[in-house]
Amino acid sequence: MARFSLRLVCTISLAVCATTVFPILEAQETKPNGLIRDGLILDLDPERGVETNDEQRVVRWTNQVEGFAAKYFVPSPIGRETPADGLPTYLSAEDSTGALPTIQFRRQELVNFDEDAFDHLTTGSGYTWFSVMAVYDQTSPIKNTHAFFGNLRNSNAYNGEGTGGYFEGFWGVVHDDRHVFAGTRNGIEFRRNGTHNPEVLSQTVLEKNRLYLVAGRMGSGSGPVKVEIFVNDATAESSALVLVNAYANPSKMAIGQERDATNHPGDESFDGELARFLTYDRPLDNDEMKTMMEMLMTRYQVSGDAG
Repeated sequence: MARFSLRLVCTISLAVCATTVFPILEAQETKPNGLIRDGLILDLDPERGVETNDEQRVVRWTNQVEGFAAKYFVPSPIGRETPADGLPTYLSAEDSTGALPTIQFRRQELVNFDEDAFDHLTTGSGYTWFSVMAVYDQTSPIKNTHAFFGNLRNSNAYNGEGTGGYFEGFWGVVHDDRHVFAGTRNGIEFRRNGTHNPEVLSQTVLEKNRLYLVAGRMGSGSGPVKVEIFVNDATAESSALVLVNAYANPSKMAIGQERDATNHPGDESFDGELARFLTYDRPLDNDEMKTMMEMLMTRYQVSGDAG
């Protein structure tokens, strides 16, 4: 059963300690059977580590993987006329899509301010991510760019040297028609959905207000390597090759948005709910993918029918 306690919270993104006392939501710890630990670097779980204000708006979401550099995900009010508009909402099991709590994003974001924690995932180690999610109508104005996470770089990676900083990193995005894609941008060129920035698009169109398990996987090595997307099944729906650029320099990880978009917060963002978000710094093998998909779909009561 959830319990509430009180603690002072620092607004990390502004480097100012707030004087407001927020209630902190701490749910009973759950450790679902079958969770693979090897390579796990990020576990964002609405049942644990969520801190809210009196209006149930999220002021901090804590990574449940101990010892990894990226610990706290907090609002980034820079660029917003009203900072509170950028805070997502905690939804209890009674109010959420599905049987467990979720975090609801309405063109809002939570950002981890470690600049380098996730860089290695696209420069050689490879990755696997899992997102238990429900989508709404997408309202952000940039066509087919409604990102539920991303660590893309805002500008030049090396002040004009090296790759040029063409928004390198990786991301998960919902299209206007609710197809979803897993993408890796290697920073060699800007062009969308090209050789260096493939949009690996699902065959499944996500129904609104229904939980899905979406996953992305990128191979390890010096490339070219495969990037794949999965929806409710451990068999990839589509894939593409991307060249690994060891000199790329991704940026901060944002949840609910494709990057720390201080120049236009909310414009390339996500409308929907996240029930769990997990990231590994390696490509899980096919047996591991099957184990994780089955475990997460069982826990979150995700139907095996993709839609």
